[in-house]
Amino acid sequence: MIDIVSANIPIGRILEAAEIADTALFLSRSQSSAITGSNLYVTVGRTRSDLRCGYC
Repeated sequence: MIDIVSANIPIGRILEAAEIADTALFLSRSQSSAITGSNLYVTVGRTRSDLRCGYC
């Protein structure tokens, strides 16, 4: 099943928890101070319209 899901993800694999944690960590640092009032989606290259698939 993971191979089927991974084949349909633009980066070709499922994210690891550390990658999502790294995103949250970046947002907590001063380097991200220019990012305000935004949603940051960690989507592995997929968009909402891509989610109309047989395995979701």
